[in-house]
Amino acid sequence: CLMEQVKMKIFSLREVSFENHIPEGWVANESLNVGYAVKLQTDESRNAVRVLLSVTYSDSSGVSLLSYEIEAIFIVKNLSELENKEEEIKKLFPTLLSTTLGAIRGMLVIKTQGTAFENTVLPLVPISKMLPNESDS
Repeated sequence: CLMEQVKMKIFSLREVSFENHIPEGWVANESLNVGYAVKLQTDESRNAVRVLLSVTYSDSSGVSLLSYEIEAIFIVKNLSELENKEEEIKKLFPTLLSTTLGAIRGMLVIKTQGTAFENTVLPLVPISKMLPNESDS
């Protein structure tokens, strides 16, 4: 099992950007669209994997209301020793992504307190819908 072979931990979580374009007097409703963007980078020299995750809320006409990006860095203790690094990282990606998604959900709750978004929690999304298709790689 891969998880038994690979030892990893969260090294850091940080906010990269936050943009609030919510018009004065705007009230949250059911017609919000949520978009996600994910970028994965490895740094073998540091045994690190970096996940950049951004979330954008837009209204039904596509106007961006709020966007937030965070960076999560994971230390994979034996990254440089893995034989097929690309394949092994691909297997770790769902765990890395779900951890980062949980982090951004909590960070957004704190970040949006006192705004029209304060009771809008990032919806649950099946990780499989956010993973690249085999044909995309």
